[in-house]
Formats: sequence, structure tokens, C-alpha cells
Amino acid sequence: MHDYNDDDTTSPKDRFFHFGQNNSGGGYAFDEVVAVSVVFEASSPEEANAFAKEKGVFDYSYCECCGPRFYEKWSHDDGYASVEEAFNHNTFYKGKSFVVHYKDGSVKHHAATRKE
Repeated sequence: MHDYNDDDTTSPKDRFFHFGQNNSGGGYAFDEVVAVSVVFEASSPEEANAFAKEKGVFDYSYCECCGPRFYEKWSHDDGYASVEEAFNHNTFYKGKSFVVHYKDGSVKHHAATRKE
């Protein structure tokens, strides 16, 4: 995780924001950008939403009965201190495939450890 400059007490520490995928239409989308879950490293939920929009996360298919695949983060979402914490908070997503988009532009794909 990347921390803020210790001399700048007004800058927040970067956090990890989890976007869980809704299985709109009865299945999940998988590619270089998304998996069952997507995490963005950002300093705020607004910044995480902006990164997700830039990558096209909210452009994935929409189902009339199920809704969108991904929802934006709420402004009061504090994110998580680590990638591990982002996935351990919700047992539905735990062990399923995920993609982490780091602020420096790097991307890391993690394979599922249980059935998706």
C-alpha cells in the first residue's frame, strides 16, 4: 500500500475499495479489467469511482431484472487498509477471482480458490 507524505497531514492514506460484481443475466464477466470482484487503490470513494469509470467497469452489461454489474461506492465508504481486508469482509466474495488495480497503474489478477 502506498502511504501519503508524512509531512502532509491533510492527505489521506490510500485505501482499497472493493467492487463486487452482480451476476446480471445469470453469469459473471471476466477479462483484463474485471473478475467476480474488482479492487481499486484510491484515496477516496470518489477517486475509486473515477478510476473504475476510466477502466469502463460501469459499462458492463445491465440486466432489467438484476440491474447493473457494478455499483459506485458511496461517499461514506472508507475502503480497506489492505487487499486481504477488502475480501475478508464479505464471505460471498471470499475465495472468488478478483482483479486489483493499483494507483501506480499496475494490475494483479487473482484466481478463484473456490467455485464461482
